[in-house]
Amino acid sequence: MKAFIDRFSSMVKGTISGLDRIVFKGLILPLMSSTEVMSFCRSRSIPNKDYKQWMMKQTAGLIENAEQHAKKTCGQAINHIST
Repeated sequence: MKAFIDRFSSMVKGTISGLDRIVFKGLILPLMSSTEVMSFCRSRSIPNKDYKQWMMKQTAGLIENAEQHAKKTCGQAINHIST
């Protein structure tokens, strides 16, 4: 946890010790407007018609990597908390 806080200290607003979970919330501001999304897709040669499929694949990969990391470091899967 200390390494995480050290690495992202400019973005961390505070910490709480003693809990057994971390909740990440946030936005990717460059992808908040249609103009920026189009620019992002163009820079990566992602056709408009394939954007949803590409994004779903990226999301699935991110979730899978997070699950594997949790199992490897904590010995159990991620428990999703509904908000």
